[in-house]
Amino acid sequence: AGPAGAALAYLLARRGVEVTLLERHSSFERTFRGDGLQPSGIDAFDQMGLGDRLQQLPRSIINTIDLYQGGRRRARISTASLGFIGCFIPQPAVLAMLSMESRKHPSFQLHMGTAVRDLIRAGDRVVGVQTDGPDGPHEFHADLVIGTDGRYSTVRKRGAFTDLPSPQHFDILNFIVPFPDFWPDRTT
Repeated sequence: AGPAGAALAYLLARRGVEVTLLERHSSFERTFRGDGLQPSGIDAFDQMGLGDRLQQLPRSIINTIDLYQGGRRRARISTASLGFIGCFIPQPAVLAMLSMESRKHPSFQLHMGTAVRDLIRAGDRVVGVQTDGPDGPHEFHADLVIGTDGRYSTVRKRGAFTDLPSPQHFDILNFIVPFPDFWPDRTT
């Protein structure tokens, strides 16, 4: 039930497809790796018809990036000059909104606190998943199993799917710190 899985579940349920979305954690309220939305992400919500709902979620807008070295500001950069919209929306709010919109469709089910442990096979086909949930082990059978369970995907490992290389030439360290009282504004 990350952004990709929740969005896909919403789109399928909206079309009347029976969807069961599994979320390993018991709540969406946890720390995520990134809350930033690029223009293409905002556009995707608009295309799904959820742009207005997205606009209602709490957000931080960053207009300026200050770069410091040795305790001194070395550069001030406008995010617009980088072609970057500094729109940060907490991922728990996005996931809650997507699941709430999905629940409006009777073909949607969400199981929180339910982790995929293995795949169920019939011959050479994957026909479901074995899970551990709040009520113990469970099997979910399906015509199609889609794994959007992230970089350490159980579905990919159990399915022996090849991880396509996606080399990165940089690392990003993402963390949240409160704005200090002396900070000039909340958009830098």
